Parts: sequence; C-alpha cells; structure tokens
Amino acid sequence: MLAINYRFEFKQKELIKGSFSKKVSKQVMEDLLQHSLEDHLSSKEVVATIYFSDIRSFTTISENLGSPKKITDFLNFYMDALVAVIERHRGTVDKFIGDAIMAYWNAPLPIKDHADEALQAALEQLETRDLLNKTISKKFGFEVDFGIGINTGEVVVGEIGSKGRSDYTMIGDAVNLASRLEGLCKAYKVRLIISEFTKKSLKHEYTLVLLDIVVVKGKHKPVKIYEVVAKGLPSEEKREEIRRYHEAHDLYMQADFENAKTMFETLFKEYGKYLYGLYADRCKTLMNQKVKEFDGVYRFTTK
Repeated sequence: MLAINYRFEFKQKELIKGSFSKKVSKQVMEDLLQHSLEDHLSSKEVVATIYFSDIRSFTTISENLGSPKKITDFLNFYMDALVAVIERHRGTVDKFIGDAIMAYWNAPLPIKDHADEALQAALEQLETRDLLNKTISKKFGFEVDFGIGINTGEVVVGEIGSKGRSDYTMIGDAVNLASRLEGLCKAYKVRLIISEFTKKSLKHEYTLVLLDIVVVKGKHKPVKIYEVVAKGLPSEEKREEIRRYHEAHDLYMQADFENAKTMFETLFKEYGKYLYGLYADRCKTLMNQKVKEFDGVYRFTTK
C-alpha cells in the first residue's frame, strides 16, 4: 500500500509539473505540489485578471530581421524579459500566440489583490522598456514597442481540450475582452488599457484616464476603458491636465460638441496627445452630421 500510494503521489506530481512547469514560477510550482491534482486540473469558475500583450509592427520587424533564426532569437529574448516580470508578480503565463503573450492572475492558485498584481506587472514592463530596448537595439538593430490590455471577470479555468491533447487554460467573455483591449491600444495610441471591471478591483492608487465608452467587436454591451499612466497619484500638473480633459469629455458626453471641440483642440495644442486630437475630430464629425440622439458609445467593427 505504501508503494501504491507513493506511485500515485508521484504520478500526481508529474501531471502537475507537466501542466504548469512552463506556466508558473518555481515558487508557485512548489505551492502547487502541496495540493491534490483535482484541486487544480478540474474545471471551475473563478474571478481572474487576464493580460494580453503584443509587439507593435511585428510584421515589419520580422521582414527587417530576415532569417527565422534572428526572429526566434529576438522573440526568445523579448519573451524572457516580459515573462520574468509576470512571474515576479505571481502571474501564470497561459500561452504565446506568435509575438503575443497571454497571462492571468488568481489561477491555478488564489492571488490576493490579483488585479493590482497584474497591473503592477504591466507597469513594470513598460518602465523597463527603455532598458530592454538598449539591448535589443545593440543586438538586433531596432527598438521595440508593445501594447497591453487587462480585464477582470469571471472565467472557466481548468484542463480544456481533447482526450489526447489538452492544456490548462481559461476561457470566457472576460478573456475575449482582455484581448480586444490590447488591440485598442493601437486605436488610441496608448500602451496600457484596463477595463472598468479591473478598475473596480484595484486596491492601490494609480493615475488613470478615462479613454472612452466602447462596444468592442463581437460584443453588445458597452464598457468603460481607461489608460493607466502610472502607479500612484498624479503630479499637480498632470492632475490639472486630466481634470481639463475629463471636463471636455463630460461636454462630449452631453452632446455639447462645439464647446467640447474647442477644449479638446486647446488640450491638443498644449500637450500634443493623440487622444485630444481624436476627440476634437470626433466632435467635428458629429457636428457636421448634426447628431441628435447621442449615447456617447463608440462601436468598433474591427479587432
């Protein structure tokens, strides 16, 4: 019986290692091995924070690098740097999708303040981008930029797939929205977007800017999205800029497009931020269209 129990326990540990060894840090792996196999591999519903990141202009980068080996060397270096930050903040790397990374928090182990951990990991990645680019520039001859989308919501997590081939992963609308938010970084020319659901889950202070109220492709319900500028409260100068922007955005939401346009144009002249110019152009278009019924929701038809 001792031999049978030992063999059973050994098999459980091997299965856990097989499912998680390349997804989590060594510390998390040690914690996982203290629990039963069923605790982690069986499907269950959890509230998780999901992260997607993607390299900008990767097609151009691949073309310039030329050889498959150079592309692989670059991706391995880049992925190692970003994954190390995710693991430091107790995240689980789900998969690599070409040049994109999917990760999540609060599975397979529960993580306290998982929205904050995910957001702080993303901010740390952005803060170290310049340092990362010094090495990339020296080694590969270019600099890299990337966008990050984060969402928090209920998902199904567990071993998902066929009998012969499965993977520990998570699925659900919350995952799809996180992926869409990463894509929206391009539309607003920002590097980090979170949903209103992640914002509500945060425990610490951050400098946030309301970007828009949107319906992403494939969805029907509008969601507020925010740019994350930095950890902690903004400086007095930044606070004043954000206050003026939110004032202009309130006018926009009230369909006072003429006054909103004037404020957005002034902000754009002073700060040159793409978002302010974007809203000024929107206001001009809406004025020309003489829109009477306005709900303030922008509907995306592409990813």
